[in-house]
Amino acid sequence: MTAILPAHVEWATVDRMRRMLSQPRPRFEVTGTLTLFTSILCWTMQRIRTDPDETDDIAQRMVALSSSLRNQPFRSFLKTEPQAVLTTSIDGVGARIEVALNSLAEFVAKEVPLNASRSLVALRNAVGHGDARRVTPLNRDGLLIGYRFACTEGYRGDDGQWVEKWRGSRCLDAAGMASIAGELADQFCAALQAGDSGFATDASRVREATSR
Repeated sequence: MTAILPAHVEWATVDRMRRMLSQPRPRFEVTGTLTLFTSILCWTMQRIRTDPDETDDIAQRMVALSSSLRNQPFRSFLKTEPQAVLTTSIDGVGARIEVALNSLAEFVAKEVPLNASRSLVALRNAVGHGDARRVTPLNRDGLLIGYRFACTEGYRGDDGQWVEKWRGSRCLDAAGMASIAGELADQFCAALQAGDSGFATDASRVREATSR
């Protein structure tokens, strides 16, 4: 039995989430996809944004992936075509408004599209921070069709006040969320493997305890 290494557990965790992502539950496709989208974003981005001074193998692979994401267009993550749909007003008053599902139109700063790294960090913060209501449902004719993610980017000034650099939102359906999370999981797992042909086989042998 091959020893279970930390890198194996990292890979197995994300690989299993991406496999579940490709097999949504029919009755809960949107909610289930949101759950895995959030989990993959939070798990991988925490690892990818590692301290570049760390010297262990996992950290160095994540530093390389972080650099790669800064040079990638986010278009390669969102492979679905945008579509305009009418939904119930996000503020809950019942008005009908038009939103663009799976659109990158608002992820632009100073007329330049955000790269993959900035976009993923913004989405991760929207789903991972508990200090604000940044994820709201999109309803069409009484059906949940997706979610709106309100994203911001900025920093704390010397006086402790938040200085906003950019603000935008993205409305995603199940296909949009699955596309982003799936591509991120693929790149994360590939970075961990680092060209080792036997890595995936060893990592896939990680077994989980069961309650029965």
